[in-house]
Amino acid sequence: MAILLALITVLSVFPMSALAANSSFTDVPENAWFYKPITYMAENGYMSGTSGSKFSPNQTTTRAMFVTVLGRIAGVDQSQYKNTCTFRDVKKDWAEPYIAWAAENKLVNGLGDNKFGPNNYVTREQAALILFNYLKREYTLTVSDEFLNKAPDKASVSSWALEAMKWATGAALMRGDANGALRPRYSATRAEIATIFKRFIEIKDDLEANKPDGPLDCDHVWETTETKRVNVFSEDVEDWVLVKDIRPMSICNGCGLDIYQWYVDNRDNYAPPETAGAFIRAAFKKCGYSVRTYGRYN
Repeated sequence: MAILLALITVLSVFPMSALAANSSFTDVPENAWFYKPITYMAENGYMSGTSGSKFSPNQTTTRAMFVTVLGRIAGVDQSQYKNTCTFRDVKKDWAEPYIAWAAENKLVNGLGDNKFGPNNYVTREQAALILFNYLKREYTLTVSDEFLNKAPDKASVSSWALEAMKWATGAALMRGDANGALRPRYSATRAEIATIFKRFIEIKDDLEANKPDGPLDCDHVWETTETKRVNVFSEDVEDWVLVKDIRPMSICNGCGLDIYQWYVDNRDNYAPPETAGAFIRAAFKKCGYSVRTYGRYN
């Protein structure tokens, strides 16, 4: 049984070029709700069958499988990530380069104790977070709780996945079952994953099509309860201009750079860590233009 399960796992993510490039699966009828997404994912080589002519749409998807599919969509060069994975429960096998890629690009953080849990099933909120982490590196994403608040099980969303689930529901990546339930901590089937990924690709294509051709002018000022403001780009910026006061600037840039996330990723390069001016100037410099912005007293 163990050998059979291992074989199914490998076949389910094996490159289509190594298998028959046939997207007609005997367990995926044309009138099924998942027919189009599964056919699309198979024809593009992102997912393949589990054995013979079967896709196994109701089988759960592991975390290793999920990251592998995302890596294929991203066009990851596996050779650059072989033998680089640091998770102690990830063997040097078919999924290792993709997991290493996802970890290096901060798409995944693992499950603690330096473990990734490659054979654990991926939950719907984990899937949302990984895809959210992938897109926010290059695009400015809209995060709204309008649709999440309508879900009867919204309280089940883990705190670490809340922002990602707000985005996923708002972007129609996930909208729940017939009753509107999101089931955030439940496993996602292969049919559900195929559907999520097909929608993810559509969202990514739309974001790319609407991405600004170049930097935009930006003069962002937000109101405060104080009568004074401080220019965080001036030479005399004070340490009391805190990072959390800069967070509203995340949406104010022409190149799609999330300023706050950039700071989180690069704060070790700036001292003291609460100083705003240096890292903000450096962040906007990455966009290729200067910008004048105001912070507020804390």
